[in-house]
This record gives sequence, C-alpha cells and structure tokens, in this order.
Amino acid sequence: MMNHVQSCSGLMTLVLASLSASVVRTEESRSVTLDNGLVVSVRQTVPVNINPKRDLHGPCVIRAANGELLLSHQDSDKHGGGDGFAHQWRSADNGLTWKDEGPVADWRNRKIDSLFGEYGLAVDGRLTMIVQRRKVLGGDPGIIGSWLQTSEDHGKTWKEIGAVDDSHEYAVMFGRNIITHAGVMYVGVWSRLGNALYVSADHGLTWQKRSVIFPTEYPDFTNLKTAGPPFYPHVTFCPDGSLLAMTYHTPPKNHCYSRRSRDHGKTWGPIVKETGLRLWAPRMNRIDKETLIVTGRDIGERATVAWFSTNQGATWGHKLLLDKPKFPGSYAYTDSISAGAGKFWVFTSSPQSPGRGDIVGVLLSTTMPPASGADQRRPAATSSRIEMRPYRWTKSPYTEHREAHATPHDDGLCVDLRAPWFEKGERLILRTSEIVGFDNGYLYDDHFPTQEQNGRGKDYQHIRFHWNTQGAPHELSASCQVPDKGRFRLRLVARSDYVDISLTVRNDLKRAMKYVDWYFCPVAYEAPTINDPTQRRTWLFDGQRLRTLAEKSRGIPAEEMYPIGGARGAGGFIPPLHAAHPRGVIEAKAPIVLVSNARGTHTVALAFDRAHSIFSSRGNGCFHADPYFGPDIKPREERTVHGRLYLAEGSPQDVLERFQRDFPAAED
Repeated sequence: MMNHVQSCSGLMTLVLASLSASVVRTEESRSVTLDNGLVVSVRQTVPVNINPKRDLHGPCVIRAANGELLLSHQDSDKHGGGDGFAHQWRSADNGLTWKDEGPVADWRNRKIDSLFGEYGLAVDGRLTMIVQRRKVLGGDPGIIGSWLQTSEDHGKTWKEIGAVDDSHEYAVMFGRNIITHAGVMYVGVWSRLGNALYVSADHGLTWQKRSVIFPTEYPDFTNLKTAGPPFYPHVTFCPDGSLLAMTYHTPPKNHCYSRRSRDHGKTWGPIVKETGLRLWAPRMNRIDKETLIVTGRDIGERATVAWFSTNQGATWGHKLLLDKPKFPGSYAYTDSISAGAGKFWVFTSSPQSPGRGDIVGVLLSTTMPPASGADQRRPAATSSRIEMRPYRWTKSPYTEHREAHATPHDDGLCVDLRAPWFEKGERLILRTSEIVGFDNGYLYDDHFPTQEQNGRGKDYQHIRFHWNTQGAPHELSASCQVPDKGRFRLRLVARSDYVDISLTVRNDLKRAMKYVDWYFCPVAYEAPTINDPTQRRTWLFDGQRLRTLAEKSRGIPAEEMYPIGGARGAGGFIPPLHAAHPRGVIEAKAPIVLVSNARGTHTVALAFDRAHSIFSSRGNGCFHADPYFGPDIKPREERTVHGRLYLAEGSPQDVLERFQRDFPAAED
C-alpha cells in the first residue's frame, strides 16, 4: 500500500489479535483536558494482528448493521505492496475477540495488489467498500483506479461492482472516511485530477463527483498530477453542520491543509494552511457531540498522536501521544471509532518487530467532570437536552405518507421529539395510535374521523384529547376520560439522554377488561439516519445475544410480530389486532426494541418493564415494544406500566446493558 493511505469509516471498536490475545500495555498517566472540560485519557493498548512475516498497516473499522465489528488492513510482503491483499477480521463481542476471515479483496491472480478496503455503511444496512489498487510494486505512480464492492450480509460475502469512477483511470486513487449524512454517503478521494468529494445517493452502489476540494492549480499541489501530494483527503461533518475537509502534504512542508463547506460540499471556502498541524496521514472523527479528534503520525515524535478541536475544527490543540512503536516500520496509520459512552478507540499501525507493521488498538476514556459552583446551579442549555412539544398534523413527509394510505390522524396525543445529536431537521414522532380494552371496545383511536370497521371489539365515539404543556419542552402529560369506559394517563419526562414514560389505564366498566392493548411507538419517518426500512439496524434480544429483525425475518412482505417470553413478557400472548401480523420465528427475551443510527454512534431504544411483542413497520418507520398491562383488569382497577425511550450515545449492546441495569431482572 502506498506510503500515504489507509482508511475506513466506522463506528465502534476495541480489538484483540486472536481469540486469546492479551493486553499489551496499560497506560494510566497520559491524558489531556480540553477547553470544554472534557478529559481524554489513554487507558490501554491491545493487539489486533501481529505477524512479523508480513507488513500490516492501514486499519479500517466499521460496525455492520448486525452489530458485529469489521476491521480490515493491508497485508503484504512490503509496505509498498507485493503479494498484497485486504485482510478482514470480525468481532461478535464488541471487539474483545476477533475471528480471522482472511482476504476480503484479493486480486493477486490479476497481477494487482489490493491494498486496503475503506468501509461505508448505508442507511439500508448495506456495506460498501472502496478498495485501493496498485500495479505490483509500482510505487505511488502505480496506483490505479479504486474498485467498488458491496455486501448485503454484513461483510460475510462481497459483490464486485467495478471502478468507482470509470471516466478516468486516475480519477479515484483511493477513498477515505466514507460517512453517511441524511441518507447521502460522502467520501474524500485522492485524485490526479484534484482531490475531490464524491457522493452516493443509492446506498453506495454508484458514486458521483460533487466538487474538487484541493485542486491541482493550487501552488502547493502541482505534484498531484503525477500521483504526488497532498495525500489523505477526507471530510467529516462538524457539530455546527458544516463539512470540514482535510489533506496532508509530506515533508518538507509537513503539515495539513483544510477547507470548509456550508452547503454539503457543493462549494468551498478558502484553503487554510494548517502549519501548526504537522500530522502525517490525518483522519478526523467526532469524539463526542461537540468535540473533533484527528489522529495520525507525528514524525518528530515517531508516534501515533491525536489532536482535538472544540471549535468546529477552526483550531487544534492538546496533542496526546497514543502509541510509540518499539521498532521502525509502517507506523501511525489510523482509524478511530466510538466505543460507547465514555470510551473511544483508535486503531493504528505499530511495528512489534523490526521493519514491519502490525495493528494495535488504543482505548481512550472520555470524562466530563461535574460542574461546580455557579456552573452547577445554572440551568442546562436548551440545545443540550431532549426537547418534546405537541406534534401538529401539518404538511410534512410523514403526513403526506399517511394521507396517501389512510385518513388523517388526530394529533392531540402525538409528540414532536428532538435530541441534540439528531441531524439538522430530524425528529421522532411519538404516537399513541390506539388503546383497546378487550373485549369492551376502544378507549382511544387517533384515526380522525374514525375509519376502522366495527368487529375488532371497537365500540368507540372519537374524543379529542390534548397535552398539558406546562412542563414543556421537557415534560408532557395528559389525563383522559372516556365516558362509561375508563380513563388513561400518559406522562413523558425528558432526561439527559432518555425519556421516562408512564402509561396508566383504569377500568370504569362494571365488568373486567380481559386486557388493554396500547399502541405506543416512536415514528422515525422524518429521521432518515434512524429510520430503518431494511430492519438491518433494528434489534431484539433473544436471551443470548442481540439479533436484527432482518436476520430473523422469513422474507415475507408483511412485518412480523415477535412475542416476548419470560416474566417480563406475556407468555407468548399477542392481542388479536397484533395477531393479524405473521409471527416471527423466534421469541424475544427482553421487552426492548433497539435501533442504531446510520452512523452507528447512537441508539434509540423503546423499553417497558413489561411488554407482549416487538414489531417494526418498514413502511411507516415506526418500532414497538408494546406494553402489557396483564390480564383481567377488574372494575375500578388502575394499572400502570413504566417505560423508557433511550436516545443514547453508544451501540445497541451498550444500551441493552444499560436497560438491564435500569430494569433489573428484565430478562430470563
């Protein structure tokens, strides 16, 4: 692989060399405190792949839609290639152990070195890989057009598509940092035609050049035309929504350049010479919602280092030494990924023997000290908290979708919810669509005017209810009475990264209600990075591990209902309205449904202390863990189910473990 490349995008990783690798070093002393108070510390270094007979470098990591971690790297005779292929590893336990899957891109029989594969994850769960290729030992001028391949089974098999851009052999010589934003995929590419931004609007199947970021006409970049510097062009979205690009020029210049776009890469501001950022092979990422990290090689330190920015990448500081290899060789090519709340991984090349390169992971911890004095008493800024407001049935993508298939809805008990980490313009809609007291008819139906036929136990006269907004935007409640039937109450309270849910029903009839079926769900139709029509990012827990709904689906057109077993389920019971859907092939063992966002940085999960089934609608963008109030609600009896909507940083596994702590004994 050329001396200027290695890449990937991804989401969260630790890593061990083989199934029994141990910690290489524990580092407790190295830490920096950033301008925003965040403390970043090096905790430990672990091996990924150590092989003194091969040159291993250019790590790339990603979390597939099924929750497994993938890591690939160049595996060759020499740093510059020769007998080279992209080597893939898989972890099913969040990076603690790794299974060697061998070559994932191997064209040695074509007399071509495949150097490394840059991963990208589309919103439909598909994986894309852009593979750098080189004529064997051809040097940087031997780099030819990068190759595209895709996977629909979480990287287990790959399908070759062809050249990323077949208009010119040197149009795309490698792609770095494939990121997904609002359903569109972005990648920076090294090109003899000028380092450019490419985008894909079809889940990574085809790519189009959007703009040239670092042109060959710029005085410092004239060698680009002959496969020279600057190298490592890539982009990342900053907390303010701007798109920041970065590239690096080798010595004697030995510093980075940056450029910013405020229209998603269509146009760019001036090129900035980052003369203070002497970082070979830089790679940017978000370490939290307001902090950027850039990692790479410091040739003065001969080490892998990180720099940080708390002002959208306008300035960088607080250099942190991550790894100083014991031997010369291929070192400090990096990729980084979130490891859940308070944890962050940087993978780097680090020779463990003379003249070669190996792959290790460096675990960072991130902590924000508690506020004190006046800061502790000051109310939190509104922008840093979840906000909830009454939803209004006005013209929007979701209302247009629903009205194309059904009558309008009563918006009285719907919620417009926004979290700080949502992409610009995204929102979840929390919806109570129906409350049925079987076999005594409906307590509530939000179809307005009512459209359902009698015969489902429905004996219902529509009543409009509204939220009590006194505590908005952090608390909403409603207390509703249905004459001659009963009452129901809702209370939603927004916390730092979750919403507490309380649902109460009361039977005012003179006879028992066999059960109450309360349809309460988040709708992600207007949150493209959360919405998961493929169900490859939607999870349930089967008692052993998390599984995607797509993994367990039988591939039938209708959505499947997964009953929840155990003490926190309903013993396999599914109410008749739900039972109209086909039943899934497995039983869930915890009353929680989880959806990871497209970037893999956050998880939205709906959980109750008891629920009867898990369900996700591909068309409507909603997902359910429907609460179970138990059988035979007696006259004048009142029952409450408590729940929580998590909107948390971290993987589905992180949030599942948190749920298990918050709801003890929530699984068999």
